[in-house]
Amino acid sequence: MNPQHIVKRSQEFRPTPQTEVMDGDWDSWSNTFEDSVDFFSSFKQLLETRDIDDESTDSLPAWRETSYYNRVAKLIDDGQRSWGCNTRDQLDERCLGLEKLYRDMRDNGWVDGEELDRVGINISRDGEVLFNNGRHRLVMAKLLGLEKIRVNINVIHAEWQKFIDDEVVAYGTPYAPLHHPTLQHVPSHHGRDRLDRILANVSPELWSREPRPSLLDIGSHWGFMGIPFAQQGWDVLSVESSAKHSRIQSKLTGMYPTFTVESADIFSLEAERIQTSVVFALNIYHHFIKTEALHTSLIRLLGDLRCQEMFFESHRVTEGQMEGAFRNYEPEEFCQFLIEHSVLENFEFLGHSARDNRQMFKLTTG
Repeated sequence: MNPQHIVKRSQEFRPTPQTEVMDGDWDSWSNTFEDSVDFFSSFKQLLETRDIDDESTDSLPAWRETSYYNRVAKLIDDGQRSWGCNTRDQLDERCLGLEKLYRDMRDNGWVDGEELDRVGINISRDGEVLFNNGRHRLVMAKLLGLEKIRVNINVIHAEWQKFIDDEVVAYGTPYAPLHHPTLQHVPSHHGRDRLDRILANVSPELWSREPRPSLLDIGSHWGFMGIPFAQQGWDVLSVESSAKHSRIQSKLTGMYPTFTVESADIFSLEAERIQTSVVFALNIYHHFIKTEALHTSLIRLLGDLRCQEMFFESHRVTEGQMEGAFRNYEPEEFCQFLIEHSVLENFEFLGHSARDNRQMFKLTTG
């Protein structure tokens, strides 16, 4: 997982080879990792004050200015063994070893070691990822901006495990892959190809837009497409008409404060709620051209939409579900229809989805 997504801490448990399921209030801490782990601020301070590449200079004076060093040194002076050190000389050697580990991680990326030597996480009752162990490596991965590290799941709260058993496993095969660390092994009908294609084609300037950009995902199932955007701070409005899918999606996305799940018909939303930076309309609009009434509602929706970009996946006109439909647009004809009734002006073909060979397009205002 992305180390930047490990934000909070919980009560810490000794790492074990097997994940444990545990009830209780151990997940109720409110401490954030970066604010409460003094090694984070101390190592960041060290990088700002010392050229860590210059191994010929004495770095220990810079270490001794950090709160991390002084806290551990005090414990040693008081006769306590801390971080495997009994003396200040051993602490000095450990600090130099941490510098070496940082340089190795910077030059070679995350190298997976012994299983119990990975960063360990716990999962709260709400599915939130909480730090458990491996603070030194996690700090370095965060400061280096690494995108992925291997983690061990040490403890899962019993309430989250109940959700997995009663909702996810009982459901069967979900529509799209699941991002959550406890669910990445679950097979799905679709793969990541559509999401990866979208991530590669969202206009770069949107990622740094102020105020933060927004996304409207129409027919979102369990929220797979929107989660990576919420993780980057986007405001995500995920509209799903199925109450069951909305309930599961709300649980899977509850740890993202900018992610909103709306259990509703998209046509029931007020116009001001669908003013957004980007729209996802993947395998959904063809359901709105099967009857004249739905076709009219789609035209009205498109007229109300205000967006800069839309990612659209069309159906195949030969599909049995479209037999007798009020309209059955060919993919490019469908794009022209969307342009005719919205603020969008252009479209480009992005490719075919891997599972069903449907065509994907990006529509833009300019």
